[in-house]
Amino acid sequence: MMKQFIIVMIVFVMMGFVSCTKKTYHNEPITVQGTIQRIYSSSHAVDLLDADGVEWKVMIAFDLPIQKPSETPLYFDQLNDFDFLSVKGKRLSEFEIEANEVWSTIPPTGEETKDFTYNLYFTNPSLAEDENRCDEVFSVQRSIKGSIRFDLDTKINLVLTELLQGPTQDETLQDYNTSLPADAEVNAITYNPDTNICIIDFSSLSVAGSCNVQAARKQMEDTFLQFEEIQDVKILLNGIESEALQP
Repeated sequence: MMKQFIIVMIVFVMMGFVSCTKKTYHNEPITVQGTIQRIYSSSHAVDLLDADGVEWKVMIAFDLPIQKPSETPLYFDQLNDFDFLSVKGKRLSEFEIEANEVWSTIPPTGEETKDFTYNLYFTNPSLAEDENRCDEVFSVQRSIKGSIRFDLDTKINLVLTELLQGPTQDETLQDYNTSLPADAEVNAITYNPDTNICIIDFSSLSVAGSCNVQAARKQMEDTFLQFEEIQDVKILLNGIESEALQP
């Protein structure tokens, strides 16, 4: 009887030890890259196979923009089998992720992961030295990591997307703001290496008030002049410079 009691106690102790040492994954930040194996339209999820042969289930909100460098964002219903995704999100279980940020990129080339750190420029009345000066803007630093080539074309497209999305919630709480309209639409952004000019051609860009026009122009100029290759920034509306950013 005593022997049976001891065995039972040992089992309970071992079970307690296992439960205490079992890793809790809930809401753990994680980044995973891999190729889509299956798409579950009904649950907005995909199975992603990473480079180590591990299969992850990734939950992607239907309206979450899937960023694609140099192109307009995709959405869940535009994904295809064997697309390569880079996913940043919360770990719900050992191999299950809720995506917060998704990039559709080229597969890793075997090069080590690159970091791209950049500045975006916004207005901030709390930092402004002269409240009557419309073209005073201030930088916030952002960064992204990935196994893609961060060439200049990729950088300027990424930065323009981020700039038009405006400050994050945390940045807004620090009084950062933008004079660029949320409904601005871009035809193209290009860089001419012969002239070192970055050209941003909008199809829609409506900014009200001369002060906001000055601030919007300054936000774009300072954001793109951070790249040493770019010496000038031209802003067009449907190919015409004189019609862009008129108060």
